[in-house]
Amino acid sequence: MNKFCPNCGTENTTNSKFCPNCGQAMGEGVVNNTPVVNNGAKTNGLAVAGFVTGLSSLLINFMGLVGLIALILSAVGLTKTGPEKDKGRGMAVAGLILGIISVIYGLFQIIYYSSSWYF
Repeated sequence: MNKFCPNCGTENTTNSKFCPNCGQAMGEGVVNNTPVVNNGAKTNGLAVAGFVTGLSSLLINFMGLVGLIALILSAVGLTKTGPEKDKGRGMAVAGLILGIISVIYGLFQIIYYSSSWYF
């Protein structure tokens, strides 16, 4: 009986202790007859775009406008990521946080500059 590597899915003989492909320990007494299947999940492009825009919003703020774009991209990317969907949920959440920080900073800029115009 053959077993498959839990890490890469390579088929191995029952007496091998490590996978010859990736070096993962096969485990003692555990026979896994099901190969690892990659479900083909790709990283969501909107989540990546939201994260990158959120990072750039820290340098290029434009009164919170870039942060607002990061919020929109990350929110849409977040809805398209998850266990049965695309990867990139962490990037979408980070983009949301960075976008929120940028928008709050932009609001402070607007308040500061608008109050200094009158005085």
